[in-house]
Amino acid sequence: MTAFLWPKGSYHFGSLLHLTGATSTAIEAALAQLFHDGQPVVVSSGRAGLAMTLEAIGLSRPDLVRVPPYASHCVLEAVARVATPLPAAATAGPAAHVIYHQWGYVQSRPNTNAELIEDACDTLCRPGARLFPLGGRFELWSLPKILGCSGGGIIWCRNADDAQRLRHMRQMRSNGATVQWLTRVLATATLNEFWEGREAGCGYLPRLAAADVIAAIEHWSDLLARRRARLALLEPYLPAWLATTESRIPCAVPVHADAALERKIRALGITTGLRHFERVMPDGSAELVITLPLPIHQDIEMETLHKMLQILGSPT
Repeated sequence: MTAFLWPKGSYHFGSLLHLTGATSTAIEAALAQLFHDGQPVVVSSGRAGLAMTLEAIGLSRPDLVRVPPYASHCVLEAVARVATPLPAAATAGPAAHVIYHQWGYVQSRPNTNAELIEDACDTLCRPGARLFPLGGRFELWSLPKILGCSGGGIIWCRNADDAQRLRHMRQMRSNGATVQWLTRVLATATLNEFWEGREAGCGYLPRLAAADVIAAIEHWSDLLARRRARLALLEPYLPAWLATTESRIPCAVPVHADAALERKIRALGITTGLRHFERVMPDGSAELVITLPLPIHQDIEMETLHKMLQILGSPT
């Protein structure tokens, strides 16, 4: 078995028991019981949610949106569908700023007058956790990356007017939603290309997918306990300049590594590889550090985790 940065999103057929009453409204009500300082808007994916958010705040092609360094193609494509992506190193003033809480770690950022969108796509939050930790107007989650379900994203809004506008936009994007979701569930290479080409313009979560999300939310506490247990084992290997919080649990622990260590970890089926991590300095500047992210989500068996520990040796 192989494992990546995030759990493998898949459909759980037991969720069909939740089909009656499975709606976006029901998901939003369940999340509102867990988190109290934001308005949740359910969408088909985090990618669609990002494009919808930019559109909701009135951006268009002339507007610049600052994106994280090494932003994934899905972030770039979602931004470019509405506005114009601006590299992190650029000096021009953006209209909006997407800040990625990379792999679940919140770091301080400089003040900005731009609209702030906090991309917490892979952060598993403890119920009751404070949302918008950097003071953003929006916070985005990707439910497959957090819960391992087959689809769904959340746009957390600070105010009800934004949430109402986004829900209206979602209803206007309902055409073909079930077919779009099925192209992802079936997961062939060709169908995935179709899904990626269309998804940023979508946003409506069909009933079958909603049932899967509702079933996954019921296991929130179990997922949180599993991830916390794995974090406790690997946390001593975190770089000294990076800290965790009690309320936000990352999906991976980045460790300093070289190619030799990466090969040993890959032999266990961990395919993350060496990746850049954005380290934010005390003065607000940033540098990119090569790290090896070790996943700690629900797909990682404890046996595999202990083998990782044997390879890593004693923390320095």
